[in-house]
Amino acid sequence: MPEQLQQLNISYIAKEDRLLFRVRVGANTEFRIWFTRRFTDLLLKLLNEKMQNYGGAEVLAVSNETQKDIKQGAFEKKYQEPQAPDYPFGENGFVACQIKSGTDKQDNLQLQILPEKGKGMNLKLDKKLMFMLHNLLTQGIQHADWNLAYEASLPKDIH
Repeated sequence: MPEQLQQLNISYIAKEDRLLFRVRVGANTEFRIWFTRRFTDLLLKLLNEKMQNYGGAEVLAVSNETQKDIKQGAFEKKYQEPQAPDYPFGENGFVACQIKSGTDKQDNLQLQILPEKGKGMNLKLDKKLMFMLHNLLTQGIQHADWNLAYEASLPKDIH
């Protein structure tokens, strides 16, 4: 049985001019993937397109599932560093080069993020996680000041 997703985090690293996407599963496993400006734009367009199937970011933002997580502090919680970290892609991770997507029988977004060569990461995102990733990504873009055309239609109290 795969380990449970614990936390997602996106940070802008000015020195690299990239976003660092960290996914913590279980207590100590952390996947690290670097998003370039080009890749971030592709991922954001994909998320926007998929979220439109459910009424867009604004509708997902006010859904019961999303509101429950927001009230529990989903956006305020600091990222918890693994105590004895295990990095399946190495401590430096990899630079994302390709993205593949599909939908499973439960209508979850199946997202595959791949390096130029080798194995990548598979993520299964329900509507709530899709919204959360979209929100983290738009915040990362704002910090990067990349001037990407993204939907800034999220209610102000969500950020």
